[in-house]
Amino acid sequence: MNYIELIEDEVKKFHPIEVEQKITSGIIVGAGDSYAVALTLERKTGKKAIAVDPYDAVDDSFQ
Repeated sequence: MNYIELIEDEVKKFHPIEVEQKITSGIIVGAGDSYAVALTLERKTGKKAIAVDPYDAVDDSFQ
């Protein structure tokens, strides 16, 4: 079995998450690879979901 097949087997183990509520907008926070995914979601949703870097999400007013 090659590497791609191993990954596919792992992905097939996951089950879809049932969502009871639909949203029309949201904020996705990510760093590193997860930020890249957040940017992809932002583009795919037509900016209904906004990608935010964790450092930009920090409220500096507490300092």
